[in-house]
Amino acid sequence: MWDVESADELQTLTGHTQSVNSVSWSRDGKRLASGSLDQTVKVWDLKMGKDVRTLRGHTNSVNSVTWSEDGKRLASGSLDGKVKVWDVETAQELLSLTDTGVVYSASWNEDGTRLASNGLDGTIQVWDGRPWTAELKAKYQARWRLNFLCARVQSHEQLLQAIRVDQTISEPVRQQALKWASRYWEGFVAQRATARE
Repeated sequence: MWDVESADELQTLTGHTQSVNSVSWSRDGKRLASGSLDQTVKVWDLKMGKDVRTLRGHTNSVNSVTWSEDGKRLASGSLDGKVKVWDVETAQELLSLTDTGVVYSASWNEDGTRLASNGLDGTIQVWDGRPWTAELKAKYQARWRLNFLCARVQSHEQLLQAIRVDQTISEPVRQQALKWASRYWEGFVAQRATARE
């Protein structure tokens, strides 16, 4: 760390085994998070000058780390295509979100309910960043299944039938998918028409 005015080095934090790709200050300025090529996220106590948590779960380089507004959660994005949300105090992985490819960066919204990530494919994904509940999990799975099925059927009726007979999803996911099917199909058809123009 450096003093911006004097350009003096204030502190060096060591602990990663490979290069550090990303750093992020906690909102209170007392901790720093770092993401590394060594596939870990470290949380540093700046007063003690050492890492107090190592978060493991990525299977490739960690490119981005960002704190939630309340300082209780960290989000990390990786070349493994995952955005992970961590409980900083327990080092527990709260969420693992699968992006469409390599994740270059992630960022929280102000109230900590949403995450945005971007990657190699040129898209920005916006995620529900709240810890999983049964309802949120069902909604996430329903969205994923609808996207999958829309690309494989030819009509709204076929989509509804595919959802009704799908043996890979739970009943709450089925009910959520049926509820959203019309909206998803309309969006899919509009997107397909735009792509043909």
